[in-house]
Amino acid sequence: RGLRQFAKEGLVRLEYGGAVLNDGSLFEYNMAMKKGQNQKEKQAIARKSLEFIKDGGSIFLDAGTTVNEIAKLLINRRNLNVITNSLLVANTLSKAAHIRLLMCPGVFRETSMAFMGQMTDSFVDQFSIDVLFLGVEGVGLDKGLTVPDITDGSTKRHLTEKAKKVVCLADSVKFSKSFFYQICDFDSVDALITDANLEHPLEEKYLAEGIPLIRAEDK
Repeated sequence: RGLRQFAKEGLVRLEYGGAVLNDGSLFEYNMAMKKGQNQKEKQAIARKSLEFIKDGGSIFLDAGTTVNEIAKLLINRRNLNVITNSLLVANTLSKAAHIRLLMCPGVFRETSMAFMGQMTDSFVDQFSIDVLFLGVEGVGLDKGLTVPDITDGSTKRHLTEKAKKVVCLADSVKFSKSFFYQICDFDSVDALITDANLEHPLEEKYLAEGIPLIRAEDK
């Protein structure tokens, strides 16, 4: 039953005698699967991200489990405007009494647990965003930042064009992966935060290209 359910969600392909894990530029885990992956690394990235958040500022928290870890750290903050299209983030910050929370409209995408599309883009255009915290699926020197879904990627691209500063959050397992839709290249990114598990030779390649890579060390 479990394999049939995974096949229904597109995670595996059933074959005679077993199942094969799906892969490719369109493959994407759903949010339930992502929540339990690399939790310690995501928390370290979120803690490092706080250095980019100033009181009185306006930030956008994008969809993603790593970005939601930032939201958890902001619950007791004051004098902060937070815009989000993420249902996970909105639920987390619903407990934050002293944060002004703005929720984007749009078409809901269950895999991302977020709203996106033309309505989302139009809503975002009304505001000034100091810092965008961007979630991605793939990070590569060849194609930059990528995701599997066109609508998701298009909204993310619009956000990068709108925000004054773009901080991309990507744990080390997302490096050297490439997906169907390119959000942007690294010229549009002010900081790329990853975890301490990124291999040093790969880190040196990114730094040699002038990419603003930041390693978030564990406590």
